[in-house]
Amino acid sequence: MKIFLWIISALWIIFGIAALTSPAGLKKFYTGLIKPVKWLSILPLTAGLLFFWAAPASSLGWFIKLLGIMGLIKGLFFLLCPIGMLKATFNWWLNVSAKTYRLYGILILLIAGLVISSIL
Repeated sequence: MKIFLWIISALWIIFGIAALTSPAGLKKFYTGLIKPVKWLSILPLTAGLLFFWAAPASSLGWFIKLLGIMGLIKGLFFLLCPIGMLKATFNWWLNVSAKTYRLYGILILLIAGLVISSIL
C-alpha cells in the first residue's frame, strides 16, 4: 500500500504548491469542484479506509492511522450533516483570504513530506 501513500503525497504536493503560488487559481478550482452533495462523502471515507490499510507500510503507522481517522470523520460529516451546514462550510472555505490558502499550502506540503519520509 505504499503506492497509495506515494500517490496521495504527490497530489498533496501539487495542491500545496498551487495554494502557495496561486491561491486565487486554487479558489477558482474549488469553486467549480465543490458542491454540497452527499455523494462527496465517498471520497474521504474511501481515503480513510485506505489510510488504515496503508498504515503497516509506514514507519509512522500511528500518523497514517490518524489521517485515516480524520478522513472517516470528514466523510461522516459530509454524509450526516444537513445540506445547509454543508453549504455554510463550503461557503466559508471559498471566502477565506489568500493568506489562509497559502497557510493551507504550507500545512499540506508538511504533511506530504512527513508521509513520504515515513515510507522511505
